[in-house]
Amino acid sequence: MVSLIPKIQGVDSIKDYRPIVVANFKFKIISKILANRLALVATRIIPPNQYEFVQSRQIQDCIGIAYEAINCFLKRLEEVMWLTKLIFIKPLTL
Repeated sequence: MVSLIPKIQGVDSIKDYRPIVVANFKFKIISKILANRLALVATRIIPPNQYEFVQSRQIQDCIGIAYEAINCFLKRLEEVMWLTKLIFIKPLTL
């Protein structure tokens, strides 16, 4: 069902009306109410390692954590490689 609401007073033509679909309007209101109620308990329901659908969490946090994890891994890998070089080069020089 489509309803026409006037944009201004004293409408002269069809261009002065704003069409609104009334059928979906009820569903939009109901879904908005349910979403607001669910948002109150979402932080308790959704585990802390999931970052979607929770207002206080952002996907950029995951990117930062992944960057730090990769950086830490590469530093440890570099230390292991340095230690491996030291172990193999030292016996050859003796």
